[in-house]
Parts: sequence; C-alpha cells; structure tokens
Amino acid sequence: MGLKDVCSTTMVMTVAVGIMVTVVGVLIATGSLMCSASPLPVRVSAKASHRERLAAAHLLLQESPLIDGHNDLPWNLRKFLHNKLYSFNLSSDLTQERPWRNSPFSHTDLPRLRHGKVAAQFWSVYVPCQSQYKNSVQLLLEQIDVIKRMVAASPYETTLVTSSREILQEFKCGRVGSLLGVEGGHALASSMGVLRAMYDLGVRYVTLTHKCHTPWAECSESGDEVPPNAPGLTDYGKATNGGVVMISFYDDFLTCGGPATISNVVDHINHVRTMAGVDHVGLGAGYDGINSTPKGLEDTSRYPELFAELLKDPSWSIQDLKKLAGLNILRAMEKVEEVRDSLLLEPPAEDIIPIHDIETLWPCRYKFANLNNNENKASSFIDTPTSHSFQGNEALNS
Repeated sequence: MGLKDVCSTTMVMTVAVGIMVTVVGVLIATGSLMCSASPLPVRVSAKASHRERLAAAHLLLQESPLIDGHNDLPWNLRKFLHNKLYSFNLSSDLTQERPWRNSPFSHTDLPRLRHGKVAAQFWSVYVPCQSQYKNSVQLLLEQIDVIKRMVAASPYETTLVTSSREILQEFKCGRVGSLLGVEGGHALASSMGVLRAMYDLGVRYVTLTHKCHTPWAECSESGDEVPPNAPGLTDYGKATNGGVVMISFYDDFLTCGGPATISNVVDHINHVRTMAGVDHVGLGAGYDGINSTPKGLEDTSRYPELFAELLKDPSWSIQDLKKLAGLNILRAMEKVEEVRDSLLLEPPAEDIIPIHDIETLWPCRYKFANLNNNENKASSFIDTPTSHSFQGNEALNS
C-alpha cells in the first residue's frame, strides 16, 4: 500500500492574526492507520565511529521531525523559469535536469529532502528590496502562488501545512510538510491588513528585514543609506522573546569569506546555544539561495551528517538534538497558536505602522488624509500629477 492509499489531508478552515481561522488535518487510511513506529534513538558514545554515529542520527530523525526553516528554491523558479512550472517537478531528481544540474544554487528536490530526513520545509517567499515601496506585495502574492502550485504538483510526497499539529501528522505518515515563510518584512508594505492576508494564505513567519530597513528593524547592510533609527530593533519592533535563531549554511556567513566545513556550522550552532540557550536554536540552511555550501553539507540530503557530527560532542543529549532538529520550532509555533486562539474574540489590531520619511520613500501611492485632521469636515477628492488624495473624517492615514 502506497502513501496515496494511506494518508490524505482534508483542510477544514484556516487561521489569521485577529481573524478567526483554524486548520484541521484529517488522516484517512484504508482499514487502519499505517503510520509505523521507529526504534527509539540511543545516545551513542562520542567516540563511536562515523558509521555508528550516522546510523544513530538516522534513527533520531526517524523518531523526531527535522524542520528546515529556509529554502530559496521558489525564487530560483522565478529566476530560471519565470514561475512557469510546465517543465518542473519537485519530485524529480533535479541533479539530472537542466538548468538545475549545472547551477551552484540548486540543492533541493523531494528525493534529496527525503534522503536528508527533512520532515518539514519552510519555502522562502522572497522578493527583492528593490521592490520596497513599489510592487512588493504583488511579487509576494506571485511567489506564494508558485509555491502552492509547486507543492500541489507532488501531492503524494508533500502537502501544504500551516500548524504544528499538521507538521506532526505528515511526519508520522512520511510526507514532507511544506510551509510558507516570508523573507524580508519590507514585502508587507508596512500594512497590518497585508500581514493578516498573508496569514490567511498560509504564511507562518516573516523575517524582520532583508537588505533594507523597515519601521520595526534596521538591516545590517545599509550601504550608503543613512538608517533612520538606531541599529537593531526600533521601539515599534521590540517584541517578547521565546523565538528560535535558525542557522544559515552559507559559507560567507560561517567563515566571513572562506570555504566552510560542517565543523563551522557546528561552531555556529554551539555559539547560539551558549548565548541564547538550547531551546532557541534551529536550522534554516538557506539552500538554493546560496552558491557555496559547507563541505559535508552540500545539499538537503546531507542533514544526517550534521547530527552525526554533533553526536561527537557529549554535551549534546538526544533531547537537545531533537530540539535543534525541530522541537524548538514546533514549540514556538504552538505558543503562537495558543496566543492566536486566546485572541479569537478580540478585534484585530488596527495600528498604523509608522514609516520614516514616507513622502520621500513612497511618493507614488494613493494618499489618504489623516484621521485626526479636523480641518477637513467635508469629503473631497483632490487629484495631483503623482497621486490621488481623499480627504475627510472617514479617511485613514496610510
């Protein structure tokens, strides 16, 4: 009996910030559930052979889900194929197909994800910073669309999931869970409405910045631009803690320019564990968005090698390795889901997100009068060469 006969998922409802939604996955089997149990992993000696440690790593990842928090394949679909998927199938061995087989940016397909024991993959919904204050939201929607079409084309091997519960359900049945994560808060156009709409579409995280500033955080690569705020989070952007720092596998980030190895990745993982604690470290390799990868972690099939390497360190317990693999991300998602459920009867946030120097950054936009502008008692339309303004007590400030 194949996966087609064993598992299917029925989506009932969906969930958004401030908007009532929930997603329920229903597992259907022929006769009975066929999700098999695997042997419990045992902590091998730190002095065990590589073969023994690799076998232990495979057992660990069979028993506890591995969640990768960042994969840029969808942006390659736009760059290489202009989001036209008639010649693309994620279930194929892309190492044998053009243009993927010759690209240093190609590290992912479903065969390699499954070989690497990846239980769930966050696909990056990325749009360039050059689109900020222009067409970022349109590009964002197009990238969500291409990811959903890509996933839908391989229904027996992967499916879109939007909750911690669904990740675990698909893991038990051997299907890769696909999730959406927006790379770069600039893509939201500083709109709470866009943020809620993204959640309704299945997005489950947004990174604070990319290579451009947002009203809630300053990026680390400002170039010639003078940042409007102090480095790091702005006053508007300061939030509670409890999240997860996901480690990138990009050589330049690991070694500041030189070639990297699996040991450099371990060093970065251990640094975050030391600084933030083992409950706050995860994996977000950035495969398909990087053109140089560490020796030993060349593509998504190599994840067991990372855990085999970590097993050389006796300070890593089996439970801590599970946290790194995916339990930390699941915990963070579950906490967000608890907060969401506690606010279902509350009205959605209607904050106006402040944009520094909006007239310079975003001159070509539809402009609304300030809600507090009491000088304009009567409603009126005003046309200008670059924008249209609506003034009145019922108008909102963009």
